[in-house]
Amino acid sequence: MLLKKTYQAAAFAAVLSATLSCQAQAIEKDISQGWRFHAGDTPNGAQTDTPDSQWKTVAVPHDWAIMDRADGQPPFEA
Repeated sequence: MLLKKTYQAAAFAAVLSATLSCQAQAIEKDISQGWRFHAGDTPNGAQTDTPDSQWKTVAVPHDWAIMDRADGQPPFEA
């Protein structure tokens, strides 16, 4: 019985020690810049090689509706 409690205590100590020694490592990266916007459909737009040099550069958060005219109608002016 004493041996069982000793093993349990040792196992608990080992798990506790391993848990406390682990440190979370987070990487912070600013992803608010480097975005481009194009209103409407773009064939194959999800592809990484989609030409986007003519798209408007925006920062996120971005609301595409802000690019409408005052009356809410397109064109989405660049």
